Parts: sequence; C-alpha cells; structure tokens
Amino acid sequence: MSVAYISSLRSKDPRTQVGACIVDKNHRIISTGYNGMVNGCNDIDMPWGRSKGLDGKYLYVVHSELNAILHARINLEGCKIYVTLFPCNECVKAIIQSGIKEIIYLNDNILFAGLEIPVIIKKFDYYSRIALNDKIKYCRIKREVIKGKYHYYAQFIIEGVPPMSINKTTGEIKHYINNGVVGLDIGTQTLGICSKTEVKLLELAPEVQNIEKRKRVLQRKMDRSRRATNPNKFNDSGTYKSKNNIKWIKSKHYIETQMQLKELYRKQREVRKHSHNKLANYILTLGNDIKVETMDFIELQVRNSTISKNTGKIIKYKKFGKSLENKAPAMLLTILDTKLKWLNTQLKKVNTYTVKASQYNHVKNSYTKKNLNERWNDFGDFMIQRDLYSSFLIMNVNDDLSSINRDLCFEKFDRFKVLHDIEIERLRNTQLTKALRNVI
Repeated sequence: MSVAYISSLRSKDPRTQVGACIVDKNHRIISTGYNGMVNGCNDIDMPWGRSKGLDGKYLYVVHSELNAILHARINLEGCKIYVTLFPCNECVKAIIQSGIKEIIYLNDNILFAGLEIPVIIKKFDYYSRIALNDKIKYCRIKREVIKGKYHYYAQFIIEGVPPMSINKTTGEIKHYINNGVVGLDIGTQTLGICSKTEVKLLELAPEVQNIEKRKRVLQRKMDRSRRATNPNKFNDSGTYKSKNNIKWIKSKHYIETQMQLKELYRKQREVRKHSHNKLANYILTLGNDIKVETMDFIELQVRNSTISKNTGKIIKYKKFGKSLENKAPAMLLTILDTKLKWLNTQLKKVNTYTVKASQYNHVKNSYTKKNLNERWNDFGDFMIQRDLYSSFLIMNVNDDLSSINRDLCFEKFDRFKVLHDIEIERLRNTQLTKALRNVI
C-alpha cells in the first residue's frame, strides 16, 4: 500500500491523487500506476477542472488502476491490487477482466508477514516528489532497532541519482555550489582541502566518538550471559564446542544488552553520515571540479604480519582498521560523488601511482619518498604541512589526471602559502583532537 501511496504523489492532479500497485502471489511488485493524462498530453496545458464537458479532466485522465494494468508485462492471473482510493466501476471491470483476484484499498496500514504496520509519509515532501520522477525498481520492508524497539519502514529502490535538497520557499538548491577546482588529500582520519579561496585541514566526522571501550564492556557482558545460560556449548577449558548444534538460549538480560549494542552502532552510523553530508556540502561551496587520489581502503584494513625476534612466532596486527571503521573516508567520497552526479559531473580520481603527490616537490621537480611520520615538507626558508601540500598538488593535476602541471603550481603557490599559514595558525590556536595532533 505504501508503494501505491508513493506512486500517487507523481500525479499532477491538483485535487485527487490516486496510486495503484499490483503484486503477485509472493507479494513481488508487478506494476504501479497513478492517475494522469494520456501519453503525449502536456499536464500543464490540459484542463484539470471537474466539469463534465471538454473543459473538464474526466475525458482525458487515465485512472491509476488502468495505468497499472497497462504497464504490466506479465499475466496478472491471481494477483492483488492495492489502491489508495476505492476503484470506480470502469476500473473494477478492467481489474476483473485482467485476472486480478483481490482489491485492497487504503486504510493507512500495510500488511506484511502477519503484521499491520502504519504507513507514515510526510505531507508536502518535495524531495520525495522529485525523487519519484525516476522509475521505482522495487520495494522492501526495512527493520531498524531504535532504542531497543523494532521500527519498520517501506524502502523504495529508485533508478537514477538522488536529488539535492530544495528550499521550499525559493525552489532553489539549499546549499550554494561554487565553480572552481578543489584538491582533496584524504587519509584514514583527516582530510586536506585546497581551493582558490580556502586551505583546510579537517578531521573526518569529528562528532563520531570512539566507542571501543563501551562496545567491549557490552560484548563481555553478553559473553558472560551466554556462557551462564549455555554451559553445554562450552568445554571445561572455556573454549567453544565447534560441533555442538544445540540451539543457543538467549536470556532476557542478554537480549537487552544486545539491543544496547545495536543502539550504540546505530547512533554512530547516523552521526557519521550526517557529518559526512555536512562536509560534502561545504566542499561544494568551494568548487564543483573536485579531484582526489585513488585510495585502496580495503588494503588499509588488511592485517600485516611480522616475525617476533624473541619467540620466532608470526605476529599479526591491523594497520588502520578501527580508524576506517569510525571515520569511513570512502563513505564521504561516495556522498560527494553522488551530489556531483546530480550536477552532471563526477568526482575526478587522480592516478596515485603516477602523480605521487606525497613525494613530489614542484620547486625541485623531484620525488622523495617519506616515512608516514614525516608530516612537513622542507622548502628551506619555510615548512609546508604534508597533507595540505598534497591537496595543493592534486588541485593542479592536468586533465589526464596522471601528471602535475608544474607551471600552475608556480602560478598559484604564493596564494596557497598565505592560506596555508592562516590555517596552520588556526590549528595551533585550537585544542586539537588526537587525529589532528598526529598530522601536525
């Protein structure tokens, strides 16, 4: 029913918006429809009045039920149709003739797996109205745990690119987008930004707190509860019996702790996504031609191994697993690329192996490999922060995205140096987080 309701929002009828959704015996969506003018008629020019003559809409509008039947590409025998308004007699005849066996009209609830779930959709949601101009691929019921309780949502998977948020008063895009080139040097926890007007070194998702300690406490609590209620699943030594197929028993105390852990993860996820969206909007105010080095974040999560000098055993350790889990730099790039696609462009990914921004010096025209703990580039009379200089070089990469334009670097370096010094002064006068202290 929620799909039918969302489909109705596509109707241009100013008075009555109706949607329909046809599903098969397995509740898979077959077709959707809404009431609208016949193909080839301009919705603006055609009449939407309620008179019964040529000046009324009734001679030209095709009802949602009939549109859904006509859009179907398979036999509808045995299917159901969900409609937001009780069908008229003509539509009922078409429904019967098509083989549909059941009609369900709107009562503000959706029936799913024996559950009766209220459908809540915001009125005057212009963002949804724009998004629904694209084709709905399929619908699914999404379950989320919020504060220990299950909440169900009807989620629509739609083709195309998500739209930008619109100001309801002016009808313009909410966040201002500037023209210009922006270079990004993204790390596991920080982001260097360089544009014509600003140079910034920022922590990724600074609002995200490190939850490792709280998470560990809850996990240990769950483990103690699980061992107490399932003694037959463990050996006397405390190890788990691998071939024991007896069903796990979860106590009420265990389930409550598990819900607390899920809520902790959910809050982190929402805060991180909100923070990345804010940062992406800020970057777009600096320019819409955005360049960034390609990064293999999966490789950065892989465990490294070394041999202990004392015992001769192999010791495995992670590189940046927890940092990537908390800060999710790849998510920021995905959000930024999605916003750029709405502007008919995309994030430009520079070839890391040929550009080598972290090693290049445009003054000497040479490459010098540096250790990870070397955070400053020495230019003799002054020092330049490594991440900010890399973002400056990335900003001045040629159109082939494989080489640095040295002439542009010389032309823009003086301005960059002024903005760089302003940013370093700001950071030195600020109480830095651990992530920023590691790069300054």
